[in-house]
Amino acid sequence: MAKINFANLPFQPSPGAVAHRLRLFPAGATPTPEEVYNATFADVGNDGVVDSAEISGIGGASIEGNFDLYLTAVDGVGNESDFAVKVNVPLDLVAPPPPVWL
Repeated sequence: MAKINFANLPFQPSPGAVAHRLRLFPAGATPTPEEVYNATFADVGNDGVVDSAEISGIGGASIEGNFDLYLTAVDGVGNESDFAVKVNVPLDLVAPPPPVWL
C-alpha cells in the first residue's frame, strides 16, 4: 500500500452542530444548491479538521486534481446549513507507480 502525504484542512466548526459534511466537485464546476445537497458526502465530524481518510471516503483513492470543497453543518435533528465553499484546492491522493528493478 502506498503512503500518501496530505496536509489536513482546518475549519471553524459551527456552533450547535453535531456534525459537518464535506462534498467535492471539480474546480470551476457550478453545481446548483440541490446538486450540492444531494451529492455524496463525508461526515467530517466536529474536530475542525478534514483529513485524507475523510476525503477518500467520498471518491476513493483516485482523487487527484483541483477541487472545490463544500462544507455544511448539521444539527441534532438533521437540519443542514448553507454551505461554505473553498475553491480550487489541489488534492492528490494517488501515489506514483512503484519503481522497477533492472
